[in-house]
Amino acid sequence: MKSKIKKLIIKDYIDIIQRYKIIFIIKNNRSRVSDIVNLKKSLEKKKCKIIMIKKSLMKIAIKNTKFNNVENKFEGANILIFSNLIFETSKTIVELLNKQGCFIAIGGAYEKKTFDRNTIFDIGKLKDNELKINTINSIRMIAYNIIQILTKPSSNILNLLKERK
Repeated sequence: MKSKIKKLIIKDYIDIIQRYKIIFIIKNNRSRVSDIVNLKKSLEKKKCKIIMIKKSLMKIAIKNTKFNNVENKFEGANILIFSNLIFETSKTIVELLNKQGCFIAIGGAYEKKTFDRNTIFDIGKLKDNELKINTINSIRMIAYNIIQILTKPSSNILNLLKERK
């Protein structure tokens, strides 16, 4: 492959990397074209970007990015799945891996933290109501923190107003 073409390919991958928060790595294990087409169709519905790339090119592309810590997870023929939806994508990946025996989950990264294949399965096995409960609890915690922050300055303002009267 010519050097200019490689540079263009790497630039395209860097652009993709910058648009997504999560990378999932799946090993391609003797899959057929139809298996890969099914994988792409299922994940593109979740607004994911699926890439099959030479390991050496991806190592260059992820260097100095938020995903540079997953380099050691690349094994053989990898399929990289970029997403912004960790729960929905994990769930879809687990469903596909259970249906098709030709893919093996390797791991990935989210916000500069790597995770292994077990994490993909653990998240993917969560039921929708568990996800809703976790989301509601997260929202409650955020709201609580905001209220705590807002009440502290307001009490100081109230004290100041009382002193002026």
